[in-house]
Parts: sequence; C-alpha cells; structure tokens
Amino acid sequence: MVECTKEMLESLQNSRMECNKNEVEIGEYFTKLTADIISRTEFGTSYKKGKQIFHLLTQLQGLCAQATRQHSLPGSRYVYLCVIQHMM
Repeated sequence: MVECTKEMLESLQNSRMECNKNEVEIGEYFTKLTADIISRTEFGTSYKKGKQIFHLLTQLQGLCAQATRQHSLPGSRYVYLCVIQHMM
C-alpha cells in the first residue's frame, strides 16, 4: 500500500507542476490508488496491468444489474415492503 501511495503522490505532484496550478482534482487519483491497491493485493499485479480485470468486473456488474431488473419473481416487490413494515 505504501508503494502504491508513493507512486500516486509522485504522479499528483508531477501533474500539479505541469499544470502550474495549486489546486488539482484528486478524485481520479484516489480511484486509481484504490484500484491499484486492490489489484496488487488480490491479483499480484498493478492496476495498469490488471485494468482488463477491472473492466470485465464492471461489465459483469452492469449485466447482473440488468438481469435483476428484467427477471423478477412474482410477488418479490412486496418482500421489500414487508421488510420496511417489520422495521417500523
């Protein structure tokens, strides 16, 4: 994690110097940092090398979401209502 964070900070500092600005949007940097740490921990490779894995996981997530919207069990929408009523 330390190595990934150091690389991210170096990249952030280089982009700040190139743009000659004091403010930089860091959301993208933290997204890449998180993905890099997960990739190195789980797959033993950097995010750049494992980018295809993350792309495929994102596609799989989208397909699963579509499948759950298209296929529903009769009465399944009432299960949520029963849970809400039970919580109240």
